[in-house]
Amino acid sequence: MTESPCCPGCRSLLTIEPRHRGNTFRCKRCGQAFYVPGHDRIACEHCRAEIRIRPEYLGKTVSCRKCRGRFVAPASGTFRIRAVDDPSAPEVSAAPAPGEPGRPEEPGGVEAEALAARLAAERDDAIAEAEHLRADRDSALAEVERLRAEGEQVRSLLAEVESERSGRESRVRDLEAEVEALRGRLGDLDARSGVGAGDASRFEAMARELRATHGRWGADRRQARESAAALSAEFSRARVAWRRHFEGLRAEARALVDRLRGELARVVTERDSVLAERDQLRRALTEAGQERERLIARLSSLEAGTGPARPPAGPRAAAPSFRSASDRAHSAGSPAVAPPGDPVDWVDLALDAWEVDLAEELGRSSPSPPASSRSSPPR
Repeated sequence: MTESPCCPGCRSLLTIEPRHRGNTFRCKRCGQAFYVPGHDRIACEHCRAEIRIRPEYLGKTVSCRKCRGRFVAPASGTFRIRAVDDPSAPEVSAAPAPGEPGRPEEPGGVEAEALAARLAAERDDAIAEAEHLRADRDSALAEVERLRAEGEQVRSLLAEVESERSGRESRVRDLEAEVEALRGRLGDLDARSGVGAGDASRFEAMARELRATHGRWGADRRQARESAAALSAEFSRARVAWRRHFEGLRAEARALVDRLRGELARVVTERDSVLAERDQLRRALTEAGQERERLIARLSSLEAGTGPARPPAGPRAAAPSFRSASDRAHSAGSPAVAPPGDPVDWVDLALDAWEVDLAEELGRSSPSPPASSRSSPPR
């Protein structure tokens, strides 16, 4: 439906089609640019709040965003044309304003429509103003409630302060009464003691003497503090010196311990080598004894082949037979040593000397009897 609002410049009636809503145009008569809004304005049937609605929703059921109420929108709404500064806007046809020459007077026509539009705009303004006033009233009521709560808090605080002030005043009165009582008691004591002017001068002299004594004590105390500080510094220096001395002794002790550990390790190594040599000598002595027994057995077998027959005996059983023969030779008055040309005596003497040397090196006595007690068996 084509609408005919008024131009904001010359108040001429404008012909605007619904498809031109939401655009900017210029009046052909005065050249004023204006903006045609794309939404209409209606009032909610429940809360009377102003609602912006698109033209295609007019005459349909809509809901209010403020009160959430649902109602049927009217078939037509109102909108306000706003003047703008846009020379490039397209022109729109305009009819003469009401009362101007060239516009026919229609009973209840253009004037009634303009009046209705103006009344609708005023109604919308009144509704918006009422909404603003209602919001201001609500905010004012909230502020009044807040101020009332703060007033209650202030009253409670004032009551507490008043009670505390009264309590302090009562305590002050009690203290004043106690002070007066103490003053009375002091007066009674002065009256009983009978202190006069001479006593007061004597007391002042005593006080001066006490102050002088206190001054001397203060000087002595300061001197004692200085002496204590000097002793503390000397003690600190001595402690540092002793600490350095102890550190040096500790370093020397550590070096000595390390050196002794090295010596001990060397001695242990030498001991191990000596023990190894001792074991080696023991093994050599054992092997020499075995070799000696083997040689004695061999010589015995050789003698058995040339002399009288003897029963076979082991290598260790042959030596006692030789010693028994030597004993028999001693008992018969024969010489104890075989002739130098006898090989058995030379072998016995060499083996006995070797055993004695090994026993002396090992620090123990030889397990075999001396060489003088041995003799070769009679040939």
